[in-house]
Amino acid sequence: MSKISMNPSAFRTIIQINSTLNFLFNKGVIVFYNEVPRTYKTERRCQITWYNHVPGRINCGDSFNKLGQYEHILKTNSYHGLLFDGSVIRVNFAFEDDLLLTQNLLWWPSPYDFSTLLQDFAPIDILYDLYGDSQWFQSITMRSPIRIDFDSTNSSIKHSSCHVHIQNAETRLFIKSPICFNRFVQFILKNFYPQYDVHFLDTDFIKYKTPNLKRINSHYSELII
Repeated sequence: MSKISMNPSAFRTIIQINSTLNFLFNKGVIVFYNEVPRTYKTERRCQITWYNHVPGRINCGDSFNKLGQYEHILKTNSYHGLLFDGSVIRVNFAFEDDLLLTQNLLWWPSPYDFSTLLQDFAPIDILYDLYGDSQWFQSITMRSPIRIDFDSTNSSIKHSSCHVHIQNAETRLFIKSPICFNRFVQFILKNFYPQYDVHFLDTDFIKYKTPNLKRINSHYSELII
């Protein structure tokens, strides 16, 4: 039996995520990161995700934009990058052969500004300390998580296969195609951290092959990323 090698898109995605996490760490954008394990052999289907990935209600849409989800991500170390302000980035990709089947890219902005505290404390400890303070609400920053989803098996007028969630779990802004990790990072930094001058070249992006999808006009606004 011949050896089964990882499909090119999945392999490039792992290399891209790890190299970009290291680059952002050296730039001071993130203060800690979890690399994606590098594997050179897999079945036809493979998944690129975060450590301690346990399916559950805390990861679903009902928990979107709730502090409990942010707390869970920190407590279980279920992220790829911890930003300087306590925000987190994590991603999930599923491939079959060289086709991208699903993806989930999440930026969960910290409800507090941890930028001056992360050098000495873990963010989850700071979160508990702030909750114990009767004036904790004065430190909160109102920012919505942003999650980009792609599901090649689920496409309809009310649920386009590729869309962006923001502010509300039922808000779906239509986008034309799934994007790679670098394009997601570029979108987040350009719009929410403009003080960081981070540029990517066209060659730094990955354009994924997907199953043939039926084009359905969405009732939702289109977002260009």
